[in-house]
Amino acid sequence: MPRSPRQTALSRTRMMRVLLESPEPEFLLEAHNGLSARIAEDSGARGIWASGLAISAQYGVRDSNEVSWTQVVDMAEFMADATTVPILLDGDTGFGNFNNVRRLVRKLEPRGISGVCLEDKCFPKTNSFVRGARQPLADVDEFCGKIRAACDARHDPDFCIVARTEAFIAGWDVTEALRRAERYHRAGADAILIHSKHPEAREIRQFAEAWRRRGPLVIVPTTYATDVSAAMLSECGINLVIWANHLVRASVTAMQAAAERIISTGSVTSIEHDIAPIDELFRLQAVDELQRARQRYEPTPHRRTVIAVGPDTPALPDGWDPRWRDVLRQRGFTQVLRAGDNAALFLDSLRDDLTPDTLLLPASLAISAAVLDELTASDAPLTVVIDSAAAGADAADAAWCTGPDTGAAFPATVELRGLGTPPGGGCRAAHGRWIGALMLRHAGRRWLADALDELRPAPGFGQRTLADLLTHLLASRRVRVVYTHGRWSTATPAGRAARSDAAMSS
Repeated sequence: MPRSPRQTALSRTRMMRVLLESPEPEFLLEAHNGLSARIAEDSGARGIWASGLAISAQYGVRDSNEVSWTQVVDMAEFMADATTVPILLDGDTGFGNFNNVRRLVRKLEPRGISGVCLEDKCFPKTNSFVRGARQPLADVDEFCGKIRAACDARHDPDFCIVARTEAFIAGWDVTEALRRAERYHRAGADAILIHSKHPEAREIRQFAEAWRRRGPLVIVPTTYATDVSAAMLSECGINLVIWANHLVRASVTAMQAAAERIISTGSVTSIEHDIAPIDELFRLQAVDELQRARQRYEPTPHRRTVIAVGPDTPALPDGWDPRWRDVLRQRGFTQVLRAGDNAALFLDSLRDDLTPDTLLLPASLAISAAVLDELTASDAPLTVVIDSAAAGADAADAAWCTGPDTGAAFPATVELRGLGTPPGGGCRAAHGRWIGALMLRHAGRRWLADALDELRPAPGFGQRTLADLLTHLLASRRVRVVYTHGRWSTATPAGRAARSDAAMSS
């Protein structure tokens, strides 16, 4: 569900502040990428904890600042794009000093993140639950400077700064935890996260009782989850509870089980009924939204039509080489219609089937792909192909134009002036021969329809040929010329046998 973070940042930061200041306990659910964030929101979570441990794990590295702060910010942005609920980012120690902290805040706000939690450890941090690891704490004054820097860096006053004290994790007593929390609170922190890895909630209870609701209180009951109840949370004045790593741990279990079954059985058959269907992935990825957006924003592809003019032409003329049909399909000509010898009569019946681009060809003709590309590239309403190799021809298809074929790479625009007989009754040599190809674009379809209406009352309408229609149009319309020099061939069985492969090349 793509959205602009700048449009939703204010509303989501306000939502996070409401959760932090709620008189009744609220909950955040851990997520570590866009997919898990979407799943968390779908489950009913009112907010998301972008866990440093979980984000590190999904990258396959340790939770010791081995993931760069830019990678963390990028991942948080994906999470924000996939959801509508507020996200509180686990900012570890702030990835450096006060300057790094304020840069972090400035990067998070426009990406739709609602707040950041900073902990009072030394950089690089060590995860709180690593057994036996030394857990030194930051100097209180230095950490207070980070908090003030974070508060000053935010543009949105609702962007939440949560100060996390690791006093219990480092082995200090409740007195030190309270001392640090009070200093952080006075430095401007919007809430205090008191952390403990004790298997019971004893330390949390002691702290909460002494804290006396001086400000919002956040806990992460990973090790003491069984000692947490609704009554206990209300009694202690806990505002926000973070379930900090459970989705990533659940995904590890599921992936390990699936991988083992696939490898042991050599098949995926045994797990298909236990895993999400592909359609569920598509739903979580909001594929349907993209389909709707395509319908709204992408231009509708123009269908192109070929009308084969000539005798005995079925829906796909048997006289056309299969390679020629492929050339047409590759260029969007998906509809092939038939018009018999009496072109005017058949075209009159097909006028409603004409598409924005319509190519009229004799059924016995298959021009080269190169000539077809030149023809379809013309933006004129009506364009014809003239073979200059037959210049001077004295025939019904002899063509007189406004200029000769110069062979230039970028020739000047040339138009057709006469067909069959020289314009104005002159007798100078023709510029070439019309090969029977006619391309209608834009207003050209209307021109053809008007010509048919004008010719219908005249005797012999049913015997009018394509050349007759073109000659009639020349009296009032400008017809563009595309020159070729022998690069075309017929598609009759005999012609197909004689044609070179080069004529079909693209």
